[in-house]
Amino acid sequence: MKITNGFTILKPAVGIVHDTLIFPNLQGCDILHILHLTVSPAGLSLPKTILGNPMPCSGEMEVYTLPYAEFFTNFDWTTSSDIFIGSIINTAKIALQFTDEAVADTLKLYARNGCDSVFLTLPVEPKRSYYSSFMDSICTGLAYNENDFNIPRQDSAGFNIFSQKYSTQDGCDSVRSLFLYTLQSPEVEIQSSKDVICEDDSIELHVVSSSADFKVKKIKIGDILCTDESIVTKEDFPTSGKIAMGIVFWVSPDQTHGWAVSLTAISPAAWATVNGIVPGVTTLHLPADKEFTWADTAGYQNTKAIRATGDASLFPAAWAVDFDNGWFLPAATQLKILLGNAILLEPSYSVVGAPLVTAVLFESTATWSSTQFNSVGGDQALRLISYGYLQNNPKSLIWSIIQIRTFRIGN
Repeated sequence: MKITNGFTILKPAVGIVHDTLIFPNLQGCDILHILHLTVSPAGLSLPKTILGNPMPCSGEMEVYTLPYAEFFTNFDWTTSSDIFIGSIINTAKIALQFTDEAVADTLKLYARNGCDSVFLTLPVEPKRSYYSSFMDSICTGLAYNENDFNIPRQDSAGFNIFSQKYSTQDGCDSVRSLFLYTLQSPEVEIQSSKDVICEDDSIELHVVSSSADFKVKKIKIGDILCTDESIVTKEDFPTSGKIAMGIVFWVSPDQTHGWAVSLTAISPAAWATVNGIVPGVTTLHLPADKEFTWADTAGYQNTKAIRATGDASLFPAAWAVDFDNGWFLPAATQLKILLGNAILLEPSYSVVGAPLVTAVLFESTATWSSTQFNSVGGDQALRLISYGYLQNNPKSLIWSIIQIRTFRIGN
């Protein structure tokens, strides 16, 4: 075979052929001509379809490949707006993330080499997966038998995640997760005003405890966090003389701490302008631990780690929040809880006369969390879509931002 640009290759073997021609110029320097030649086998039968699952599950990642990829040099993949490339394994193999928004569509690939080209299509019809989560609490020494969960007796205080995984008729996941707080049961002694009583008589009983903490006032969702760190109800705020800085959207079952959302709106921004997994930030791996997305409440630690890795030019979202004054980018769990309770906060925003910051959760295309996703190249993080679905997305995209903070109750 003779190549017209000066190379002569006789009966090249199938595969990739490299050759170099060296010519001197008038100044005595070398001029290099380098050939990269792809040789396809005689009678090669071009592939007829893309290899991969035509009926993926929403929320899952699937790999699609081109047969005989070694004989092609250029690949152009096309997907719909609701199916996006999660990672490129190589140019002939891609990993696609299917969102809850994805509908029946066609994956397209145009591949070519020096001899021929091929245009392939693969119809894909995503099937629905379901994920639901809720929180509850019990005291030590008790079992939990509610909401279709049967959890044995819990003897140690702490936080645990229990999941029930089912399959739909289409073979997709249906996962229910329980986030259970086990609180220490107080040791109490009951004292009577009398040692002996007669029939039809009455006595007074007194509960004495060194470990029980009895609170008459309970902090609740919709209460107002003030600049002096005190918390007042929306009914008491107008006459309190205090200045509001946030609205309570979650309180721990033991009434020791909670989270509040800011009254200050923040301009949308990118999660990052550079790629790479940020050390110290919660990183989600799909699909194996999809149901554990809710376990991430480390928004403060995530934001701190992001800011320690680079400045505002590299990580705009984490630097957009007022971190020096305690505000941070919410983690995946915190953002989803905020969405679930957002409607309960609207009267409080009205009372303090602040714009409804949480409106972006419903009106915006998406809102960034501080949780990242373990994609190839570390180029993705989790965003919350307006109807409550957590989805990984390129960090370079610009989405809405909300800042929250932690507060303590009592001492």
